[in-house]
Amino acid sequence: MADNVAWCTLISSELNNSPSVSRFGGVLFRRRVPAYFPNYISTDCDVAARKQCGLADELRSLGLPAGFGIKDSYANLDLSDQGFRCAIEGQWIASSGEQLSDTRIPPDVSILWLKERHGIEAWIQSSGITAIDVDRFLGSPRAVRSVAFIALLKAERIQAGAIINANERVLGISNVFSLAPELDVWPLLTAAIRRRVGHDLLVGWEAGEALEAAQAAGFEAVHPMRVWIDERGQR
Repeated sequence: MADNVAWCTLISSELNNSPSVSRFGGVLFRRRVPAYFPNYISTDCDVAARKQCGLADELRSLGLPAGFGIKDSYANLDLSDQGFRCAIEGQWIASSGEQLSDTRIPPDVSILWLKERHGIEAWIQSSGITAIDVDRFLGSPRAVRSVAFIALLKAERIQAGAIINANERVLGISNVFSLAPELDVWPLLTAAIRRRVGHDLLVGWEAGEALEAAQAAGFEAVHPMRVWIDERGQR
């Protein structure tokens, strides 16, 4: 969870100028954030549950666009009577290197770790994930130092990928995508990560079929989480 807070803070605050404050047992981003990023992440289970009514009111007072999100890290908030819809029921996931599946990377699949403008732009175009502004990313020493884009290439085209965010003791994996149904993406990605960085702890969150795929690749479900979406806010 701490890794996810760090990742969201990097993207929302440092790269998109949405100031973050500690409020209501979590981290609150006070301005518009990129698509699919939350404006609040709970980090203290008990405080967040006690303060959830005030949380909804404060977020709406900021004039955020309709559809802003709350990441309920402990799956213990009930915001349905405050105009929020539970959009995702997921799980925090984790795996040490020893748990990861030892998958052989096929000879027709290449692995690229992208850090330069051209490669990152190609990754974004292939994934359709547009939350990262390349100019701001490359202008942030912290982002360049801690974040890597992984691409799986087949026939010289990006067919799948993910983002890796390095923190003190863990690696966060997020934004996993695939354009090739024939590729078993999670085992290939984890094999590539294991080959590159060894046995560091890998963490993230997933839901639905992606969660099942991650578990099949050696990840364990650690704790349930939810994402709530505002349906009352300004338009």
